[in-house]
Amino acid sequence: MTLNPELSSAVEIPVVPSVEVWRAMSTAAREAFVVAMNEALTEAVALMPEGQPHKKAKSRALDLLGRHFQAKGRAVYLAEELSVLYPNERGFAPDVLAVVGVEQPEDDERLAWVVAEEGRGLDVVLEVLHHGDRDKDLVFNVERYARLGIPEYFVYDRAQQRVVGYRLPTPEARRYERVLPQGGRLPSRVLGVALAVEGNRLCFWDGTAQLFSSDDLIQRLNAMVDSLESKADA
Repeated sequence: MTLNPELSSAVEIPVVPSVEVWRAMSTAAREAFVVAMNEALTEAVALMPEGQPHKKAKSRALDLLGRHFQAKGRAVYLAEELSVLYPNERGFAPDVLAVVGVEQPEDDERLAWVVAEEGRGLDVVLEVLHHGDRDKDLVFNVERYARLGIPEYFVYDRAQQRVVGYRLPTPEARRYERVLPQGGRLPSRVLGVALAVEGNRLCFWDGTAQLFSSDDLIQRLNAMVDSLESKADA
């Protein structure tokens, strides 16, 4: 959930201290700031509820990507609605974030992704747009994420069942270019997968192979068992 301060003043999202100020803060002061940020962002989400379709789309995307990178043995850190703290910026919590080259711990104790501590920002952000603020995801975030230097940004527009993507043309650029579809799918150079909507769901591909979620695999196994049982009965 990335609250647009220009469109809503219902919740005051704190501004993150500079790197110098953050490093001068005590551990207790840092933790207190993160807690306050999380509370503010949680309140903002509560004021702008998206419902179960929004939540399921986020969780499914996280599951698909997590299983894929684990099977590939590729280190990619993924999180859902984790607070992100860039220096001198208001905090935000994307629906799904990815940072390449960072291991996904089994017991993740991060309360936030703090750029001053991690030493780097995000690589990819995915927002799910359902009944929320369209300007937030398709205008404000496009400008903000580019300014922060996030290489790729995708929006799953669930209301219109489409995906739009944005990419920095160079690491130094701070304005996005639209990601053009290839074969009807939007490629993510950073993640090495492609995105598209099929059957009213956001799907991912590795080359020509579609990624399957845990639920998809369970359904396939159940169908195989049912088929085998039917043949045995026959």
